[in-house]
Amino acid sequence: MQPLALASRVGIRLPAHVTGVGKVLLAGLAEPTLDGLFAGTEFVKYTPKTISSLARLKRALREVRANGFAQDEGEYTRGVYCIAVPILDEGGATVAAMRVSVTDVRLTDDLKERILSGLLAKAAGVSGRLGYRADAGNRAADLPVDM
Repeated sequence: MQPLALASRVGIRLPAHVTGVGKVLLAGLAEPTLDGLFAGTEFVKYTPKTISSLARLKRALREVRANGFAQDEGEYTRGVYCIAVPILDEGGATVAAMRVSVTDVRLTDDLKERILSGLLAKAAGVSGRLGYRADAGNRAADLPVDM
């Protein structure tokens, strides 16, 4: 077994389409905005799992919207799994995200469920402080509470 180190630091910038947080934030944008952001973009393949086209990204973002969370399954760094959830403002717009990353060799279905459940609970708390109310008819009111 080889050791895995995830070198990260505050303020580091990565392409949004290769991270869970990036996909959560992108999923909150309208399609014309996405088209403008990615017009002429060359999708660099960092790993074999990296999203490599705007069409694939749009499919992934539809999944994020439907599921209420995003995953990065080694799309930037092999062996690293990330799950991310949105933080919503009073109007239900995605204004931030939070995530947990783990090595994929340690990832089990049980751990994935516990991570997602914990993230959703914490994000709901932060969103609530920002004025978001799930029962107020906001567009993201039906975020799943489990997988």
